[in-house]
This record gives sequence, C-alpha cells and structure tokens, in this order.
Amino acid sequence: MIVVGGIIWLLSTGAIPSPRSQEGTQTPEGTVVADGTSAINEEGQVLNNLGEAAKLDAEPGTPEAPQQSNPVSAEDLPSSVIKLTMTETGITPSTFEVKAGQAVTVSVTAGGDQTHVFKFDDAALNAVAVGVGPGETRAITFNAPSTKGEYGFHCDVPGHAGRGEAGTMIVK
Repeated sequence: MIVVGGIIWLLSTGAIPSPRSQEGTQTPEGTVVADGTSAINEEGQVLNNLGEAAKLDAEPGTPEAPQQSNPVSAEDLPSSVIKLTMTETGITPSTFEVKAGQAVTVSVTAGGDQTHVFKFDDAALNAVAVGVGPGETRAITFNAPSTKGEYGFHCDVPGHAGRGEAGTMIVK
C-alpha cells in the first residue's frame, strides 16, 4: 500500500488474469476491456460500480469513478488500448490522441523498480488515476472529455513529474 496525494493505492503482485479477446469480455452491463475495469455499455458510455455513467471528477477509486484494473499482462490487452510505460526517465509514449467523448482504455506499466501513479492535471479528469508497482501493468477505461484540446498528465508520485514523467492526451 502507498499513499499519494491523500489517496491510498493498494498494489499487488497477484496472478495475471487470462488473456482477453480484441473486443474484451461481455458482461450484462457491457464490454470490459481488462479484468476490474469499468464496463462500456452499448452507447459507448463507461459505467461506474453503481451502473451509472462514470464521473470523471470523482475521487479516484470511489464507486462513482471509473475503476482501474487488477494487475494484467500488457501483451494480453487488445490493440485498441493505449499502452503507456512510466520509468525514471519519462512516459512512453508521452503523447496520444483520442476522439472527443469516446470510450478510451489506457494501460500503465511501471518500467524499472519504482512505483508510479498516472494522473491527469485537469481536475475535470480527477477520477482517471492508475497506481502501479514495479513491473506491474494496470488499465483504466473512461470516456474522453467532450471538449477538444490538450490534457496534460503526469506521475503523481512526488518528484517524478519534475524529472520528466509527464505527457499530453490530445482530444480531437
């Protein structure tokens, strides 16, 4: 367990879930891209644990927010997933593009031997946060903002953004 910015992140090195198909797993609520992430309904809306539209400005990890996955194997994620790697030298890739309002799944892998926390700079995307331990990969599914523009993200572990662990999501 680590605490960053007042948020408790439970990190585990549990078993890797079984591989997923390109489309993800169908549940009564919708499609789940990675074990533990929020479902996407037929209308393309990401749902929270309450079965409602996930709130992007909620506190991360609360029932209203989109949920991060259990530990997964990055190789088992569908090709549609935006795969980021965070290391001591930065985030790769540091920029990615999405369509306004689209359901997006981002995976975060901690390269090296440090813990990282992926977080957006904009408070409107406060709920989109992923904590990963060394060598771990987790994912989160959320709807991109409907407002086009650039949205910065960073590693929320103190000192990490200052050494270059930052990037930009471009919403078109």
